[in-house]
Amino acid sequence: MGKKKSQYDWLLEKVRFLSDCGSKFPKAGPIVEYGPHTLLKLICVSYYAEMFSKIAKGDKAQSRGYDGAIYLDLFAGPGIVNIKGSIDRVAGSPIAAIFAAMAQGTPFDHSILVESDSKRSSALRDRLSTFLKPKNFTVINGDCNKEAKQMMEFIDEKWPKPIILSFVDPEGMETKWETMKHLSQSFSSMDFMINLTSGIARVAGRLASGMEGDRPIFEDFFGKDAESVLVNAAEGQPVNEQYERGIKQVLGKPMGATIPIKDESNRLVYQILAYTRSSWTGSPWAIGFETLKKRLSGINGAQAMTALNVVKGRQPTL
Repeated sequence: MGKKKSQYDWLLEKVRFLSDCGSKFPKAGPIVEYGPHTLLKLICVSYYAEMFSKIAKGDKAQSRGYDGAIYLDLFAGPGIVNIKGSIDRVAGSPIAAIFAAMAQGTPFDHSILVESDSKRSSALRDRLSTFLKPKNFTVINGDCNKEAKQMMEFIDEKWPKPIILSFVDPEGMETKWETMKHLSQSFSSMDFMINLTSGIARVAGRLASGMEGDRPIFEDFFGKDAESVLVNAAEGQPVNEQYERGIKQVLGKPMGATIPIKDESNRLVYQILAYTRSSWTGSPWAIGFETLKKRLSGINGAQAMTALNVVKGRQPTL
């Protein structure tokens, strides 16, 4: 039996993977730029995509009639991310997830990528076309809340019983709760990885102080329970925990983990809410989320940047 990788050897391996994937594409074309902590988020989605695709396309899934492993990215971006403070480009969430599944030898049967910016969606389509056949992916230029029906109809037409990994990574609070409910109700075998910004607590605070400008987006984000969320927050229940509870109880995904993502100053930037249904084998999916949380425990954006510097040869060791 091989020696188990240390936490930092594992981090190096995952950062190297993201870097190698990003370097496969020409430097021309739209990109997005985020801080080094983004590497940790991208590790989350690539790590789980690899595990997810292996189980979703395994013998047990097939024996139970599951006929498609689908990746769904609601805020896909252009596919390439520049790490702020460097010249380094790494794979964004769709390319990281798709390559991770391919590297495992169990590629997704189809990937549906939604991006509201037309230049970014066009760039993503071009980049994916360099290594995927057109039948294996769909890029939708539009608002994921408005395109949800189209996504669901597309999947329904092709796969009677799919298993879906949905990555939801808004800049802020752009995802409507009704969209999340419709997706979950339409496909019982759907796992969620959701980026929940720490800014929702600030929005709740502004509303509590009488600043009403953010009320529409807050109500869309929390749905019909938005007012009770504010009341509970005033009584000391954090809004992020209330959203997490909604995923478990309303969306029916009770098993998983909430993974904190911290920046270079060790400040909480957002949380990855990674949750799944109860499954037939004691939920190996949920075990994957818990393992991922342990692997990333104590690692922040500064350490992720150090790992990238090692990968790029700018410093010798962690």
